[in-house]
Amino acid sequence: APVGRGCYSSGFGMRNGKLHKGVDYYNADAVPVFAAASGKVRSRTWRNDYGNMVVIDHGDGVFTRYAHLESLADIKLGDRVSSGQQIGVMGNTAGYTIPRHLHYEVLTGTWQPLAGSFALTPVDVMGLPAAE
Repeated sequence: APVGRGCYSSGFGMRNGKLHKGVDYYNADAVPVFAAASGKVRSRTWRNDYGNMVVIDHGDGVFTRYAHLESLADIKLGDRVSSGQQIGVMGNTAGYTIPRHLHYEVLTGTWQPLAGSFALTPVDVMGLPAAE
């Protein structure tokens, strides 16, 4: 799990006509966020919609994205991380007001130089079909 203490608060699927590409975990406190599996830091950035964000490349076309982080651990682009290694702290960063949570995505496909992780296909980690 990407958080040690947090409750599952929002699922994968359609929301207001748009796909919510991951799952959300909530905690009122700033709890650590962990790499779900070993891999290489492919992106470490801030975006208006995702706030502080980390993407890890796990190999074989599998990636994970961690968004809205309050702070990032001392990891750099290209660093190798281990499964369970702390990569940040749950937060509420974005260009709009949101409650503290971790937005977590599993993505598959081929990394594209310009689109990066946004060219990848989101996967429902709970295994449920997305509502249309």
